[in-house]
Amino acid sequence: MSWLVIIVSVFVLWVASICKVLNRYCSSSKATFLSNAGGALLRRNVLLLLAHPDDESMAELVVAAPAHVDGVDGGAGRRRRRFMEGGQGKWWQRLAGLGLARIVDLGFFTPTINYLTSRGHNIHMLCMSTGNADGMGNIRKQELLQASAVLKVPVDQVKILDHPDFQDGFGKVWNSNSLARFIEEEMQNHVVDLIITFDDYGVSGHCNHRNLNQGVRKLLRDSSRDIEAWELVSTNILRKYSGPVDVWLSILYAMHYPNGQVHCLLNEHPRKTYVAMAQHRSQWVSEAFFIVLQLYVCEHTQEDQQ
Repeated sequence: MSWLVIIVSVFVLWVASICKVLNRYCSSSKATFLSNAGGALLRRNVLLLLAHPDDESMAELVVAAPAHVDGVDGGAGRRRRRFMEGGQGKWWQRLAGLGLARIVDLGFFTPTINYLTSRGHNIHMLCMSTGNADGMGNIRKQELLQASAVLKVPVDQVKILDHPDFQDGFGKVWNSNSLARFIEEEMQNHVVDLIITFDDYGVSGHCNHRNLNQGVRKLLRDSSRDIEAWELVSTNILRKYSGPVDVWLSILYAMHYPNGQVHCLLNEHPRKTYVAMAQHRSQWVSEAFFIVLQLYVCEHTQEDQQ
C-alpha cells in the first residue's frame, strides 16, 4: 500500500509540474529577463558561446538549470558585467536551467534560444569546435546548422570554428587567452553587448565547457567595454534528470531574489526544442531517452548579488 501511495504521489507531482511548465510561468520576480526597470523589453545583440556543435541542445532556456556570472559597477551609469572570483562590490547573475546530458549540449540552451528569438533579440552563435573527437565533426557541424534553422537562428549568424587550438576532447584543454581573443573579435564583428555560456562546471563537467567559462572570465576581467554576461548553472545529476519536477526547486531558488537579480524562465516551445534536438541524428539514438526526461522544463536563474 505504501508503494502505491509513493507511485501515485510521484505521478501527481509530475502532472502538476508539467501543468506548471505548460502554464508558462515566466519569473518569480517582477522584472522580466533583459527588460528595464519600467518593464520595456531591451533588444540585445546576444553571443551564445558553445564548445561543440551539440551544445545548443543542452541549453535549457535561460531558465532551467542555474548558472552564474558576476560583475562590478563600472560607475558613471555604466554596468560592466564581469566574472570575478569574489571580493567586495560584486554581484552574481545566474541563469538556472535543467540540463540534458550529451546530445544536446544544444539542449542546454534551446529554451534560452526560444526565449530570446521570440522576443526579437538578435542571436549569434560561436561554436569553438566541430566536435570531431570521434571523427564525426563534419556531420555534427551540419546538424548544428539544421538545428539552428529550426530554432529560427539564421545560418549566417552561426559560426563554427575548426582551429587546431580548439579541438574537441576531454584531454584537450583550451587556452583562456586564445579563447578571449576569438570571443572579443566575434563581439566586435557583430556589436555584441551580451554573452551567454556555461558556468565554471559546464553542466556535464566537460573540460571544454569549463574552458569557455574561463575564456569569458579572462575577456571580461581585462576588457574596458560595457559587456553583460550570463552563465548556465550546473545542477546535480538528480535534478538534471528529474524532468519537469525540478521546476519547483528553481522557482523556490528564484524567490530568494525578489528584486530582479534572478529570473526563472520556462521552455515556451517544447515541441520546437524536441525537433531541434532531433537534428543531432549522430547522437539521437543514445540520447533520446534522456531528452524525453528533460523536454518540458527549461529555466535560467539570473542572479545579481551585490
